[in-house]
Amino acid sequence: MKYDVSILCDPRFTGGTSAALETDVLAFNRAGLKTAVIPLSSNGFFLEEGPWHSAYGEFLRLANVDVITNANSVTSEVAFFHHPGIFRAPVSNPLPVHAKKTFIVTHQSLFKGDGTMEYDPFAIERNIRRQFGVRPVWAPISGLARSHFASVSPFLKVSEEDWPNTFNTDLWTPRRPKLRDAGLLVIGRHGRPHPDKWPNRKNLVESSLPASPATKIRVMGAPDEHLRALSVIQDEWEVLPFNSEPVTEFLDSLDVFSYFHSPTWVESFGRTIAEAMLMGVRCILPVPLKQTFGPHAHYCTEEEVPEVIKNIRANLEREREAAALAQAWVAESFNTASIVPRFNRFSKSNGFRFKHGSRAVPPIQAARRLLGIKRRNRAKQL
Repeated sequence: MKYDVSILCDPRFTGGTSAALETDVLAFNRAGLKTAVIPLSSNGFFLEEGPWHSAYGEFLRLANVDVITNANSVTSEVAFFHHPGIFRAPVSNPLPVHAKKTFIVTHQSLFKGDGTMEYDPFAIERNIRRQFGVRPVWAPISGLARSHFASVSPFLKVSEEDWPNTFNTDLWTPRRPKLRDAGLLVIGRHGRPHPDKWPNRKNLVESSLPASPATKIRVMGAPDEHLRALSVIQDEWEVLPFNSEPVTEFLDSLDVFSYFHSPTWVESFGRTIAEAMLMGVRCILPVPLKQTFGPHAHYCTEEEVPEVIKNIRANLEREREAAALAQAWVAESFNTASIVPRFNRFSKSNGFRFKHGSRAVPPIQAARRLLGIKRRNRAKQL
């Protein structure tokens, strides 16, 4: 059978990658596009055993979607390989892919926060070419991610536009008015409980979520061992297990979303941030994320968060207006209605090799970083 689109990903992913993939598949299904979802078993990137994301079970119920676990090959007009990390090493269950256009969606940026390279993109291309018979064009999920791949131009072929996360905005409807009581603001964050998603020092964690009699802290998804090792005081926090509440309900309980992470982590898109904006929550973020969210958040360091919150508390009307503008911007920019038109453009695109624009690091520095990761990978094999 020939498909309009095939999607290849490890179903053990949690968090933003699977959520983004799910919205793509649902949009393709609604448009009547015949879709093949191909679960892969990656090596060295996950635990050997792990549950599949719940979306894959939902896909089985869709009229135009086949979850393919046993086939000799798959033929489609367009193929998407989701997340480069899956292909750092050869996967356990490859199959030939026949597609007119092939893309790898870059849910993980190329460089870490300290400038070192996260993975070798040329090794990933080589693994995909050898196991699947195609050489994909790289499709960044944001302008920030695009700047990373620009640093290794002209050797990688990059899509003409990004393939960002999207949202069915009908499902993201705030029910609670935000920023109404200066005497009690609810501040929090949610996400996969991984240490990389949190600051690496006690004072930075506590500054980014400053508890006080006038501030209630709510967190859904916290790396307990990491926070205990830092001796972070959580006595005044309300900490919930990851996904123990529907994300919409959790975010609707907040006034302010304060998200800061490890200095080595790079947030390629920031799906949880966009979710908070869709629920009308005011966001406080690290400065590099301005490249993705523009004027729609406060940007500062962790130590500056208490002062930003003080200013928010003193200007509630202005902050409500800013939150409403952010909500409208995300709803317009990242609506699932954009998926199929973008897919049609991708199906006709040949990609291009980056020629101009911002680069995360200079090309010479990128070349040195690439040599460094190649040496580290060789050392691991010895």
